[in-house]
Amino acid sequence: MVRHKYQTKENFCHHCNNCSCNADGVLGGFGPFGVFGPFGVFGSRIRATGATGATGATGATGSGATGATGPQGPTGPQGPTGPAGGFEPAYGTFIGTHARVLNSNELAPLDAVLLFGPVGIEFTPGSSTVTVLNAGIYKITYTLPLPNFALNVNGADLPNSSLTFSPSVSPTTGNATIALAAGSTVGISTSGGSLGERTNAILDISRIS
Repeated sequence: MVRHKYQTKENFCHHCNNCSCNADGVLGGFGPFGVFGPFGVFGSRIRATGATGATGATGATGSGATGATGPQGPTGPQGPTGPAGGFEPAYGTFIGTHARVLNSNELAPLDAVLLFGPVGIEFTPGSSTVTVLNAGIYKITYTLPLPNFALNVNGADLPNSSLTFSPSVSPTTGNATIALAAGSTVGISTSGGSLGERTNAILDISRIS
């Protein structure tokens, strides 16, 4: 016999092995639903960026007709001034050998060359002037066996360059060191009235800076 845990010796049934108190009772009704618990935390949907894929192969070069030449662009700005050029020497000795009548304020003809540098001076035999091609400082020596003569620059007698020829001083020579612009002309002029036949004019010019 099995005793129920709530039975005592006094109320135990002796007619059967099962006590009437061991019978199951009627099931009760369902109780109300409990309150829903809080929602769980949402998981993250963001994913890390994947690694960059390898560069694809270069495509084939296309072929097509060359386009028309575009219009010319605007002129660019002027570049900076270049460095000054080096010193270029210039020299020459020019003489007049033919006798002729020279009047006052006339340039003496120069028809021969004794010495002539390769660059920097322009001279035409038979002319009365020498042209310097570059600006600079020039040393000039000049003589003319006439009573009065002067150094002539660009068609005008240079101030304080007039000399009086003296037979006792052979030759009477003038000297001048002056600045000349590029393209200046140099010659020997007469002064003081009509003169006779004269020759042996000498003009020596050299650039010193």
